[in-house]
Amino acid sequence: MELEITQNGMNGEGVAKINGKVYFVHGAVMGDRVTAKVIKENKNFCIAEINEILKFSCFRSVPKCKYFGICGGCNLQHIEYKKQLQIKTQNVQNLFDKNKLNFKINNCIESKNIFNYRNKLTLYLSKNNKLSFYQKNTKTLIEIDNCCLVDEIFNNLIHKINLFLSNNKEYNCFVLKGMAIRKIENNFIINLILNKKIILTKFEQFLKLNKINYSLYYCVNNRSNLPTYPCNFVGGAKEVYIEEFGIKYLLKPMSFLQVNNDIKYQIYKQIISIVKQFNNVLDAYSGAGLLSAVMAKNCKNVFAVELDESAHEACLDLCKVNKIKNLQAICGDCANEIPKLLNDNSMECIVLDPARKGCDEKVLSAILSALPKQIVYLSCNPATLTRDLKVLCESGHYELLYVQPYDMFPQTSEVETLVVLKQTNK
Repeated sequence: MELEITQNGMNGEGVAKINGKVYFVHGAVMGDRVTAKVIKENKNFCIAEINEILKFSCFRSVPKCKYFGICGGCNLQHIEYKKQLQIKTQNVQNLFDKNKLNFKINNCIESKNIFNYRNKLTLYLSKNNKLSFYQKNTKTLIEIDNCCLVDEIFNNLIHKINLFLSNNKEYNCFVLKGMAIRKIENNFIINLILNKKIILTKFEQFLKLNKINYSLYYCVNNRSNLPTYPCNFVGGAKEVYIEEFGIKYLLKPMSFLQVNNDIKYQIYKQIISIVKQFNNVLDAYSGAGLLSAVMAKNCKNVFAVELDESAHEACLDLCKVNKIKNLQAICGDCANEIPKLLNDNSMECIVLDPARKGCDEKVLSAILSALPKQIVYLSCNPATLTRDLKVLCESGHYELLYVQPYDMFPQTSEVETLVVLKQTNK
């Protein structure tokens, strides 16, 4: 079957149409002409794979990573960067149009670094005792020696850990499932994911021998391959503080931190420029409180709500270290706490930064009951973002003021979007 690729979809796949039927073609680029094989057929669409590229798109790029196409991390490396930005802008716009949100969004803001930008990776152990990523949408592990989304210092650590694992078979995948590693300047916070508790003296000696600045933790999770609570301190620096926006704060192994520092700075600066006009600001899904604290420097009162106890404790510590008196940290479910806060306080602005699943219906209902003057919504999932915005806008109480996508995740189809809504004049 011969297909003309006319656009790229939400997950980076090429899109073609024949007789009203849509074909999603993995690895194809807008402007390609390909022969393809259908691997899955539904009533209105088909999933296809490329057999041969008959005409190469002018937007094609040579992937930098040798694991591209098999690793599940990057899915846009075969597309030149300016086109990646256009695809992300258009995909967000398409979702706004689909949800009848009549608004022209801004072009996606590019990242200063399009490679070597990530400050965190979660890696898993293969049966060959090698650090790996999962192949997308499978349980198949892809063994790696490096990742082009992190810097040279990070990749040197990956190389050294692989060497250590190859010579220490007792740290196998039945004991050590994987590890979450975050790089802060030249320090590494390493959280080992174990099936059962083991002695980690050898691993710590390896870190010391290689003169790695580290904070070593472990967690036991025999149900999944994800890091989980509690995280137990092993050795190295017990407290790692960093300073951003004039705020000094403690980083823990499970602390949420945006993975792209450059884009994080741009987004936070924009949010501050929006909220500084207000006296009372509510920060929902506030995490460890960095953004809350930065807003507290510019507003009279900030209320920060976070469900995770560890993140809540980090926010309290942040307030203490920085002597912030006008930030009230509340530990609880936003679905329960936000309605109470909106009813009890004169909140002029609410900042929403939920997980990928978006806002709870109770939160949206509370907003529509209290009607703060402005809503600032930061989202890593444009599908749930537009779903929630539709609820707010269709109420007749709010209208879109500003929509700005940011390229938090270059070389991938993921996008971060900042939205501002204001009360209508009705």
